[in-house]
Order: sequence, then C-alpha cells, then structure tokens
Amino acid sequence: MSGKKHIKSSVIRTCKRCGTSGDGKLFAKGGKGFCNRCSKIEWEKDNPDKVRAQRLWGNAYKRAKSLGWPDLDFDTEWIYKKITEGYCEATGIPFDLTSVTRASNHAKNPWVPSIDRIDSSKPYLKDNVQIVVFMYNVCKSEFTHEDVIKFCKAVYKKEVEIGNC
Repeated sequence: MSGKKHIKSSVIRTCKRCGTSGDGKLFAKGGKGFCNRCSKIEWEKDNPDKVRAQRLWGNAYKRAKSLGWPDLDFDTEWIYKKITEGYCEATGIPFDLTSVTRASNHAKNPWVPSIDRIDSSKPYLKDNVQIVVFMYNVCKSEFTHEDVIKFCKAVYKKEVEIGNC
C-alpha cells in the first residue's frame, strides 16, 4: 500500500419537495428526489388505505401490550385486505375510505374502518377481531352485539312509527 487514504466522496443532494440538502443517507432509494421525510409523506399521500391499516394495527398493538396480552397474530396487510373488501363485517355498511386519515378522523366520520374485538374480554387475535365501521365499534365498546341490535331495532321501529321510513 502506498499509504494514501481513499476517501469516499458523497454526493450532496437537495430534496425536490422541502429543499433539504444532504448526503445519500438522507435520501430514500427510489425516492424520486425526495428526502426520507418527504418520501414518507408522498408514500402516505399515495397509499391512504395502507396508512389506515398501519394505524389500526399500531393502535391495537399498543393496547394489547399495555394489557399484557399476546402479540397480534395478524399484520397490516391482513387489515388492509379487509379494508379494501369495502364493507363492515358486522353490519355490511360500506366503509368511507375517502376521508383523510389523521388522528381525529374517527371523531368526525362514523363510517371509517375500525378494529372490533368480538369478545371484548379477549385479546386481539384473528378469531376475535373484525373490521367494522367506527360507529358500530363505539356502540360495542361498552355493550354487546345483541345490545346494539336491540337498540337499532328500537330506533328503526320509532322511525317507522313517525313516518321517516
């Protein structure tokens, strides 16, 4: 060896979206000229249903861990498949997938997908979860499926009586 050090040159790039400059570590492979942060933002914009599935899984995972339950036996792809089937597994109501996914989304849209534990005393496992509209899950959070059905029938009966159906 001649004693010369070989210095690896790094190319400084600039993100097309935010203008951040840096070496290759800051840029995603195949990121279309975006830094890692902007690549993630662009991917989320292009894949809202996958983002929704990831968030549903992540929330279920956190709740399961906090309760000392076993790891979930399903992944985000399993949830994504159920979401893209398009219908609540308990009611048959179509999911509203047009709304933007954000932390407050559920409070504003009763028809977005949500993970329901069929038996609320048991953990998040494939045989105990279903993907439902958020409104159904809110009702189920404190009561049983049978209670929800009884309530719905009463509301419907009253609507028929007053001529709204």
